[in-house]
Amino acid sequence: MDATGTLYIVDGGLDYLRRTVHAEGEVEDLSLTDADPHLVVREKVTWGTYGKSGDQPVAYIAIADMETEHLEAVLDTQENMYPQVRDLMKAELEYRNE
Repeated sequence: MDATGTLYIVDGGLDYLRRTVHAEGEVEDLSLTDADPHLVVREKVTWGTYGKSGDQPVAYIAIADMETEHLEAVLDTQENMYPQVRDLMKAELEYRNE
């Protein structure tokens, strides 16, 4: 429930989306899928990072704002990540090379 008293229920995962909102008036669904354009998704999907040395508080950075070297390091070192995020990071590197 948010500050206005609107109740949001979010369910789903990688296979489906289910949203319920108990509110008056129209509500905008801000869900993204891998079918959305790369130029939209790259600005919204974030990656949690603890800094270059790994000793900083976690910060979430949009894929579009990650340095190229950071993207490459994540792809080289992180084995347990969602395939959709891996594909998005690879697509971001391809986008930057175009």
